Amino acid sequence: GFRGDDDEGERYDKPILKRLNVRDEDELKDGFPKSAAELFGYHAIILDDLESAFFMPHQLELIRRYVSERGAGFMMLGGQESFTQGNYENTPIAELLPVYLERRGSVSPVDNLEFDLTREGQISKWLRLRKTEADEEDRLENMPKFRVLNQVDRIKPGASVMASMTDENGGKLPALVVQRYGHGKSAALLIGDMWRWQMAGDGKREDLPRAWRQMIRWLVADVPNRVQLTTEADSGAGRKLIVRARDEEFKPLGFANVALSVLPAGDESKAIDLSVETAGTETGAFWSTYNPREEGGYVARAKVRDEDGKVIGDVETGWASNPAADEFNSLQPNVALMRNLAKRTGGRVLAIGDLTKWAKELPTKKADVMESFPTSLWHLPWIFAAALLLLVTEWWLRRRHWLP
Repeated sequence: GFRGDDDEGERYDKPILKRLNVRDEDELKDGFPKSAAELFGYHAIILDDLESAFFMPHQLELIRRYVSERGAGFMMLGGQESFTQGNYENTPIAELLPVYLERRGSVSPVDNLEFDLTREGQISKWLRLRKTEADEEDRLENMPKFRVLNQVDRIKPGASVMASMTDENGGKLPALVVQRYGHGKSAALLIGDMWRWQMAGDGKREDLPRAWRQMIRWLVADVPNRVQLTTEADSGAGRKLIVRARDEEFKPLGFANVALSVLPAGDESKAIDLSVETAGTETGAFWSTYNPREEGGYVARAKVRDEDGKVIGDVETGWASNPAADEFNSLQPNVALMRNLAKRTGGRVLAIGDLTKWAKELPTKKADVMESFPTSLWHLPWIFAAALLLLVTEWWLRRRHWLP
């Protein structure tokens, strides 16, 4: 310690975990989650300079499943205890990373590493910080030089290099690599001294916080919740509403109480409750159909409860109904529809090249002609005969039974 006290020194050297913005006093009280039900409630994980020894083996596998099965986001930041230096090779984390880890990677300082966006990075909105291409190029040219970069063996197939570093010899080194992994996404930010960006000057100090915000939004974008409500076009102007429910481990929920309603124009007073059926081939899926009566916007809302009556999700979605404009959504001919119509009506679908031949055959073809004309039923002889027969039959029955 500061005064040579060994006990006090141990207290100063003891690592601690600090929980921030927890929902209640029990959240993360035992440290990093140890079960899928506890971990899968989060949307993303970011590891910053944290060695693999911090985790137990089953927690590393749990993180891999968290990204692959739950569809969450994962990002590892560069540093002395990251990637190869953190002994992540031959672990489940190495499997989900978008880069192959070197057995003996290096993070030794290198002078004058220049940051630049690749072509894929330039067309990605979450990496750009300026409105115009010229302003973005000017920003990149005036960024500070970096010195710390984790070396990797190579990029995995299917991964995309979004940003790179250029060394003093003109060599290109990956700086930000991303990929899809299972239902989720993973990213490797190999720069170990991003803090230098904050030191660029007064006019550029907001760039780094903004870059972090945009990267994190990309990381958690499209991460599914336990309950999802989607819509798809049905026959005619109808709409098919599909609700998918999952348990705490994001496995399909076999039993659920689903309340589904539609609000025309989002008006609560006009809410229409729909009957819900289970999808026969997909566990945890429930569906219903709705046929809009008027053009305009519609809001669909679903509330799902588990078998204990606990609400596990309250979601909504919307769509616009405009049947008159649907015909012009595509300029391509609907050949399948035309063939089906021709088959049912005895017609024929012609290609442009068949028009001349069909025109020559037309005079020799026979066509059924249906002609309709109005007429009065009393002018038909059989109607008069039937009426006369009924009158005679009535007279005969009355005479037979001595009725007046």
